[in-house]
Order: sequence, then structure tokens, then C-alpha cells
Amino acid sequence: MREVEPMHIAPLEHHKLITPEDSRYIRARCIVLQPGTEVGEHSSHEHEEVVIILEGEATVMVEGEERKVSGGNAAYIPPHTPHNILNRSSKPVRYVYVRSR
Repeated sequence: MREVEPMHIAPLEHHKLITPEDSRYIRARCIVLQPGTEVGEHSSHEHEEVVIILEGEATVMVEGEERKVSGGNAAYIPPHTPHNILNRSSKPVRYVYVRSR
């Protein structure tokens, strides 16, 4: 097992879990999203994505529909779907995303 190297991008903290060098078909990262921040709307193009909230409560927007997702729960994002992860709470949100490549 290799050690995870943190990559800091304010206001997000990324920890690479599975990279293209590790796997042919999936990629994963652990993200810490600070209060009052968001990832920014984007699409994973032809890739599927699962967002697993580990701690805190995130607002997950998928195609303009907003849902609160708390620790221990997950959200599925289909291919070609605009989405965003927001932290509207007063505590950091820690989550993992797993995406097909």
C-alpha cells in the first residue's frame, strides 16, 4: 500500500487515493471542503461518479436539483450531468469521490 500525499488547493484539501497510475478504470480522492465554499459546477463528461460524505453535511446539486447529504450517505452522479458540492454549514465537510475514468 502506498502512502497518500496531500495536495492543498485553498479552500479545498485534496488527498489522492486512486490515480490513473493505480487503476485503469477508476479515480478517487478525499476532499475537505471548508465552510461557505464549493467545488464549482462541472461535469464528469462520460464518467459516472459516486460522492460519499464521511463527515459533515454537504449540499449536492445535480442538474440544478439540491439535496443535503450527511455523513455516512452517498450521492450518485450519472455521466454528462452538471453537478456541484457545496458546504453551507459551519463545519468542514470531508468526502470521497470515486469516478470511472
